[in-house]
Amino acid sequence: MGDIVNKLNFDTSNQWIFYDERFHKFFDFFANNITDSNILTETEILEQEELLRRNQYVETNEKFSECLQKFVSKYPALVTGTEDDIISLRQSTATMEKLLHVYDELINDMRNILSNCQSKVKWLEELQSENFRKSTEVAKIFAKVQITCNRCFHFTRSPPMSDVIARLVNGSRLTEFKKLYGDSLHHPDYK
Repeated sequence: MGDIVNKLNFDTSNQWIFYDERFHKFFDFFANNITDSNILTETEILEQEELLRRNQYVETNEKFSECLQKFVSKYPALVTGTEDDIISLRQSTATMEKLLHVYDELINDMRNILSNCQSKVKWLEELQSENFRKSTEVAKIFAKVQITCNRCFHFTRSPPMSDVIARLVNGSRLTEFKKLYGDSLHHPDYK
């Protein structure tokens, strides 16, 4: 089999395929049925291409049957299947085509879902950015309010103005205070 693989210019980097159990049946068939005598020659390939080009490959059922008989007589080991085998292969091919169609639909659905997810992620990132910007603004406003509240708290916690004035009563200071601030001793905010 190695000689045939070499003649077919098989890429040696794909040798793992020889050890894969899924391909054993194929390689058994290949080893038992493909020989130098049933590999197409360059001339046969050119003749086939010419027939295909002229659309004269198989003209009628009679010609087809005649070609098939020649083929079977020339390569008997290749056509060992029965009519039931052919029907089974056609059914499995139809099933595989349906599965491929379903698989294509799944891939398209997955692409749509991925695209949808990506757009939602982008939207969430934009929301997060906006949320961060607004929370920063709120934090700044809260800090200003807190500073203002602290000032108010300290103002209300300050000693009453009458106590401050009483401390200033030591002589001329009270007069200076009245000159600066007027007669604010009787203001209701300072009691």
